[in-house]
Amino acid sequence: MRSKTNIDNTALLQAASESLESLVFSEVGMVQSLEFNHVPSHAHIGLGDHGHLELWVEDEVLKNLASIIYSAESELVNEQMAQDTLLEILNIIAGRLCNNVLKDGDSFDLGLPEWQPNFKDVEASNQKVVISLDDKPAMKLAWWQ
Repeated sequence: MRSKTNIDNTALLQAASESLESLVFSEVGMVQSLEFNHVPSHAHIGLGDHGHLELWVEDEVLKNLASIIYSAESELVNEQMAQDTLLEILNIIAGRLCNNVLKDGDSFDLGLPEWQPNFKDVEASNQKVVISLDDKPAMKLAWWQ
């Protein structure tokens, strides 16, 4: 049986902001929309009875984030480094989100983040937020109950 956890856009943005600002040294905000030029990289993580999160990032943005995290020139970032970066970012955001929205004493079962090769429609989610980094649309984060 699923819990009645209520995760809204404010909670999603707060978790993303707290996670990303210190990880990639960028100011995090929310914008109205993001149209992907190509099929984006996509990852999923389960939150046990509290639903699941999905994150979409276009490959060029992901490569730039990986270069910051790995302290490497973007030309040196390979596909595996980019995928690992996406999974780690999603894992950090998910953990922060659960810590922020669940009551003290509530437990959560955070799954392992998984690479998703197939694009899923973000519009079908319960809540979604388009995240900007330094005022540039960068990624979509969505929660499903």
